[in-house]
Amino acid sequence: MDLLIITFNLRYDNPEDGENSWSNRKAKVAEIIKQEQPAIIGTQELLPAMIKDLDELLTDYDWFGQPRQNDDEHCAIFYKKDMVQLVKNGTFWLSETPSVKASISWNSALPRICTWGEFVCLNSVHRFRVFNTHLDHISEEARIKGVQVIEKYMSALNESEHLPAILTGDFNAEPDSDEVKFWEDKPFTSVYSVMKTTGKELTFHDFEGSLEGAPIDFIFVSKDIEIKSGRIIHSKVDNRYPSDHYPVSAAVKI
Repeated sequence: MDLLIITFNLRYDNPEDGENSWSNRKAKVAEIIKQEQPAIIGTQELLPAMIKDLDELLTDYDWFGQPRQNDDEHCAIFYKKDMVQLVKNGTFWLSETPSVKASISWNSALPRICTWGEFVCLNSVHRFRVFNTHLDHISEEARIKGVQVIEKYMSALNESEHLPAILTGDFNAEPDSDEVKFWEDKPFTSVYSVMKTTGKELTFHDFEGSLEGAPIDFIFVSKDIEIKSGRIIHSKVDNRYPSDHYPVSAAVKI
């Protein structure tokens, strides 16, 4: 089964962003998604009101996820209802106590979470899991220990039933970091492994449209999934960027 996967940091709703505030961007985000038609979208930084907006604009999609604390940011996963069916899902915290809501460890600036879902492809028997996260922007230790928590959770789920896995997220770290290389040693495959390296893989551009630099947004897949192609999406809508990060896509075969 061929599917398109996207990871997309959507920049939280900050009125101080002026022309780039959420009210001016939400339709642009929806338009990019409609253009690309992904089966799965791993999002970061969505606040509850932002989720409500996208839920209304993207009628072909449903979503799930919990906030990291109270009514705070989510790592919500959106999925296209006519392509995949959600079987089960959950959210855990990247801390020493993953089941404790809002828990923080390792000098993390904020609670950090991973949302996961198990899917079945419609009109087929293929099932897979998606994990979506946003690692800490301050503490390297929290990022490194955080990915270890994610891998441990994946392994626990695989003990009951091994399924292909996809990991999406904003890692707040570049490809040569320990927290990114961790997945290549598991082994998982990065979307960037199928893309020609040019030195223009920047994904956080702060609404400026820069290209040169390294990515901090990633898609990894387990070895039983093939990445057929990958792309950093530089599209504008009405001559403005939908977020301060470029979305990254991977065409995969389950």
